Amino acid sequence: GGKPSTWLPPESCKADTHDYEFKAKFNDVVESFYPPPFNHVYTDGSKEGSQAGFGMVSPFGSTSVRCCDDSSFFTAELEAVHRALRHIRISFRTPKRKGFVVFSDSKSVLETLQNKDSKTPLGTTHCDSH
Repeated sequence: GGKPSTWLPPESCKADTHDYEFKAKFNDVVESFYPPPFNHVYTDGSKEGSQAGFGMVSPFGSTSVRCCDDSSFFTAELEAVHRALRHIRISFRTPKRKGFVVFSDSKSVLETLQNKDSKTPLGTTHCDSH
């Protein structure tokens, strides 16, 4: 198989597309391109007011972390992916932990990671574990 395609309904019908349709398509892509033995790691960031944070879930654990006050939504999303990559690095030291795929809903973070010229300090942590 090749790389998964991004599927979204046309703008005109997004509002009319039920959540279950998006979930079904997502599950189809996951099963087609990342079947077992891939380990799925899910990330998400959020921001409300001056507080931001993120979560990460994998078959081997989960975490919820609050970022420093006034952190951006982008920082929360980026730190979520950064934490997932650290988690994977540690998990690879364990036998039978082969093949990981990280799922993020942040297009800007994924584009930053693809951009080799990016000035974003991926190794800098702006969040404290809870």
